[in-house]
Amino acid sequence: MLGWYYKENRPTYRTVSYGLLLLAIILWALFGPVPFEMRAFALVIHFFGLALLIFSWIETKREALQQRLQEQNASINLLLAENERNRIGQDLHDTLGHVFAMLSVKAELVQTLLVHEQIDQAKKELADLQTLAKDSMQEVRQIVQSLKQHTVAEELQILLQMLDLAGVHLVVLGGEIAEQLSLPVQNKLAMVLRELANNLLKHSQASKCRLVFENDQQELVLHYEDNGVGFAQLTGQELHTIKDRLVTVKGSLEFLSLAKPTRLSIRIPLEEVVE
Repeated sequence: MLGWYYKENRPTYRTVSYGLLLLAIILWALFGPVPFEMRAFALVIHFFGLALLIFSWIETKREALQQRLQEQNASINLLLAENERNRIGQDLHDTLGHVFAMLSVKAELVQTLLVHEQIDQAKKELADLQTLAKDSMQEVRQIVQSLKQHTVAEELQILLQMLDLAGVHLVVLGGEIAEQLSLPVQNKLAMVLRELANNLLKHSQASKCRLVFENDQQELVLHYEDNGVGFAQLTGQELHTIKDRLVTVKGSLEFLSLAKPTRLSIRIPLEEVVE
């Protein structure tokens, strides 16, 4: 019970004194002048207590590490969200700020022309106002559409920042090959990359990751590798979210190495993405 109670993730005077006490009792049971039954009982009980202390220590360290990872992931998500908000705000400011200023100037000009009864010129300015409003609406739609879809290049840039904050060294080779994909399929592949990164941060405990893009006989091939703990065995449910996303673009995922390093390849037919 004492061994289970001590939840320190490093040696303290309590755990050290308790461990020394258990060791002393075990040595006394081994070499002291005690009956065999008492010796066996003392050894079993106190070996169990010592094992429980060690197990509790290891489990506490694991929980503390997991909590730190969760806090780190939360900080990364907050930073990414803040960067995305700043980008959206800048896009809207650059687009709509100029437009509203022009609309205000045009409206004042029309009002002045009407006061001076220059009807034809006022009609011309109103037509310009209508054209400006339509163009602005189209620009806003493009901004909204860009928020829904990411190119692979944009996603790779986000992943570089995200993994760097998490202390993971990411190497990307051949990323420009993904530009052969149509924008809808690039968006799917970008989501696959995001899922891979999330899995890496949450489960792999990796410090290095490598992404290599290749063009292999009308297929885009993505080779993924990390130095994390990987998978003990395959059950068919691993990375099922990624597999579901690949189904829509007739892609496939194959495990090449389960652990140390973890390697997998993703294939997407290029002919499926011709617009």
